[in-house]
Amino acid sequence: MDISPHHPYQTRKNLDVKLVNEYATAMKNGTSFPPVKLGVVGGALVVIGGHHRIAATYRRGLPTITADVYETDHPGAVLLAIDDNSTNGKRLSKAEVRAALSLFVKAGNHKVGRGKVMSSRQLAAALGGSVSHETVLHWIAEDHPAVYSKFKRDAPKPKGSGEFDYRAKNAERSAQAAFAAIEQCLAAARGVSSPKVRGRIRERLLKASVVVETLGPYELPQDDGQTPSSDDF
Repeated sequence: MDISPHHPYQTRKNLDVKLVNEYATAMKNGTSFPPVKLGVVGGALVVIGGHHRIAATYRRGLPTITADVYETDHPGAVLLAIDDNSTNGKRLSKAEVRAALSLFVKAGNHKVGRGKVMSSRQLAAALGGSVSHETVLHWIAEDHPAVYSKFKRDAPKPKGSGEFDYRAKNAERSAQAAFAAIEQCLAAARGVSSPKVRGRIRERLLKASVVVETLGPYELPQDDGQTPSSDDF
């Protein structure tokens, strides 16, 4: 199967020629790179992550490149692309992060449950934490007003020069945000068919549980699956 010439998951405006040349030189000197990400989406083989690495491979005239191939759908491919851009290669510019947010929203990855959307903090975390949640909320208001309208019931009006105060009001609200993020993770994981990717998801969840244990004392719930009430805080 040939790789599609279209690049729907490329959030960068342009390839950085200087970076491609640096990668090509590093490859010549024997430096190993993380596998690029390819996806089988709707029957087409597309590049999800690693555009600069692929360009450097062509520049070097190398016949092969190491790749992880995922069978996924469009929303899943978007999540993989954003993760790759957040952890590999050149840091995204602010404009490119904004483009990634639009790709994320248009794919429907911001939805959690019936008629609900992720909070601005959750969206910022999904983008790799490279911009503040206030910036995310401002972009949502400008680029996706229909989505922003779902924030309006809880979000205060903007103050100052486009900044938003979207802090959690109490411990219960913070907990509900955490539960919503977990549910979003599980919903996304159900669309993953690759055992390797499921293993990576499990590994990250295990690491997250370790972090939770370091935050302070905790009690295991008596009734599994029950959401804490205000009496628990």
